[in-house]
Amino acid sequence: MPQDIQDKILRLTLFLIVIIAITHITSLYFYFYFDFWWLDIVMHFLGGFWVVSFSLWLLFFVFKKEISGFFFIILISIIFNLLISFFWEVFEFKLGIATISSNYWPDTISDSLSSLSGGLLAALYFNNQLKKEDHHDGE
Repeated sequence: MPQDIQDKILRLTLFLIVIIAITHITSLYFYFYFDFWWLDIVMHFLGGFWVVSFSLWLLFFVFKKEISGFFFIILISIIFNLLISFFWEVFEFKLGIATISSNYWPDTISDSLSSLSGGLLAALYFNNQLKKEDHHDGE
């Protein structure tokens, strides 16, 4: 696998985590999460995209694990996404950011689905990049 694909995916993950961090810090400071109800959904979507793209990058390029086929990419993506989402929700609960209320479970489910959606998009992107590379190798 050429270095350019590896670098492209790494640059994307680094860019995305910077955007997530800046948006999150700004949103906390200016209370944007309270003003814009949809911002939490967007942030979980971006977080899910980041988790999966970074996880796949680590597995494939750093740990040199063979990723064979779209099904395997989707399966790994869902597993990593659900694990990180679960631990993030526990983290929020332990810090008192999230509390058990009538809105807790719907919000948690919404967060998880947003994250999963972002993660699946990242898996599609990753798979597309691998297919492009395979296509170029065959020429």
